[in-house]
Amino acid sequence: MSKSSSDWLVLPPASGKCRVCAVAHLEELPHDATTLYYRMLFVNSYGRSPTWRDAMAHCEPDVRQVMAKRLESFGIDIDSTKLLGDIKDEKDMEARLKKANKK
Repeated sequence: MSKSSSDWLVLPPASGKCRVCAVAHLEELPHDATTLYYRMLFVNSYGRSPTWRDAMAHCEPDVRQVMAKRLESFGIDIDSTKLLGDIKDEKDMEARLKKANKK
């Protein structure tokens, strides 16, 4: 028996969490495109994998610009479905955070 992503049942986010990405964040900030909840919801709605640009679509232009610049500082292409870019592991992420925070 073959299953598609539409055959999965995903429970709604906990109280106080974003109804789109299941993470607690201010409404004006981007959704967390890396969560399983967001990715499944997006694929089921649009038939493709999400990008960071999708996760920021509801944001004001200035927020999108700041977030895009921040993600790009980590080597993440906001139009790619490879949401973590070429980040290899937690140690790599920590090194990139230190480097980005020095700028």
